[in-house]
Amino acid sequence: MPALAVMYLLTVFIPARGPSDPKMTPGTVRQLRTLATAVDLLCKGKVLQAMDILVQRMKALEMSVTDGGWANAQWLELLPRAVVSMTGEGEQQLAAHEEEREQKKRKLLADNLGRGKATGANSLVDEETAGGQAQISRRQQRRQDWWANRGAFGRGGGFSPIPKKKAHLSPGPGGKWNQQ
Repeated sequence: MPALAVMYLLTVFIPARGPSDPKMTPGTVRQLRTLATAVDLLCKGKVLQAMDILVQRMKALEMSVTDGGWANAQWLELLPRAVVSMTGEGEQQLAAHEEEREQKKRKLLADNLGRGKATGANSLVDEETAGGQAQISRRQQRRQDWWANRGAFGRGGGFSPIPKKKAHLSPGPGGKWNQQ
């Protein structure tokens, strides 16, 4: 038997009612979508998956009645939120994560500036330039200067010794290189 319940709901029933119908609340649409999905799963012979969707919807309804709202109950349902967007869920989560990191960074910077801890070039918090690129912190620059003054320089993420002037390396016993 073909699974057509969701297709019917989305292409016939909901468009026929129109967005201005006061009976078509988000909760009603969600309930219809859950039932249509369960019917489609039953048509495909996936009884356990259909039961899982229906039981989770029942739990969510129970929690919404108990708590008096959908703030917590919405997370119990298995159907994805009915949001029309070109951005996928993974991209939305990544963007939300990046925004959260930026907010934490701005808060830390504001807290440290308020206490007089992060001022000028000695700030341990990277400040952003107008172009959006992060500057190298003063601490990192001091670390690079320290290694440069001790005869080492960065190469490919690591540090290699710089031979002293007029020093020649030659192979020694056991294949080790000795400085002469």
